[in-house]
Amino acid sequence: MTRKMIEETGFIVSQINDAKNDAQAAKIKIYYRKIFFDFPPHIESPSSYFEGRCIDKHGNDVWGSQKCGCGCGGACWPINYLHMNRFFTYKMWEDHFRNDNFLSEFDWFMRIDADMFFQRPLPVDPFELIESKAHGEDGCVFLSGLDQRDAKGCYEGHADSILELVGANITTYPANVKNLIPGTIYWGGWHVGSIRFFTSDDYLAVAKHVNSKDGIYTRRWSDQGHFPLAVAFLRQKNGKCTHTMFSQWMNDGLFDHMHGRSKQQSAKGLEIRDKCVLHPPQTHANREEL
Repeated sequence: MTRKMIEETGFIVSQINDAKNDAQAAKIKIYYRKIFFDFPPHIESPSSYFEGRCIDKHGNDVWGSQKCGCGCGGACWPINYLHMNRFFTYKMWEDHFRNDNFLSEFDWFMRIDADMFFQRPLPVDPFELIESKAHGEDGCVFLSGLDQRDAKGCYEGHADSILELVGANITTYPANVKNLIPGTIYWGGWHVGSIRFFTSDDYLAVAKHVNSKDGIYTRRWSDQGHFPLAVAFLRQKNGKCTHTMFSQWMNDGLFDHMHGRSKQQSAKGLEIRDKCVLHPPQTHANREEL
């Protein structure tokens, strides 16, 4: 593949070197944004703020290493992973989609994690599917697979923080949150959602409030746990739609989610991942070639 910068728009267009695909490839636009991970404004000095708050199961203060935070019953999570949860719950919508003249023109988004690989064509178009179920106030705002459960210790307090907004100047449905099974998550690796919902004043008020707490960093409240809580809190009926294709992973399924090689992951998925590596490892044998 070759890349050509289109100066008039600032987009980078990926064009496949195949005549029959030229017309289709010319319509593809890859829009880049520089993002920054940071702590919430009320955490001015992370080292002093979290001292003594991130104690693992052995009684050690894991924050001191500056390599990981805490949560999930004392587990150690990389700081950038915790920043990611802040980004996908709040910063992505407030700093980018809401205030970006280009991105704000779209109706739907599809998130695909960088370590996820499709192994065969999708059975249905996810955008057409959610569009068909989005009509009316009770329509779909989130499309994913079957509900999953987070590990105990990772979600406590998250729902309570959202329920603190009952009575605020937004329309809420607290009973929906209370009816959720504790620890419910909508998988974050691949899903489709409504940009209008996630950039709405009501959603951003909820996301900002949750991010003003310490749970993302002290308990590892996740984006996956935030989605069902926010959707339930702000939609009178369940705004999440489900399709089985979002659950068809591992063991030669529709897709693989690659956290590294494991016995569960399919041979085809591993082959696809290996083909996507841009450069071979710089071993002594090939270093000169690079």
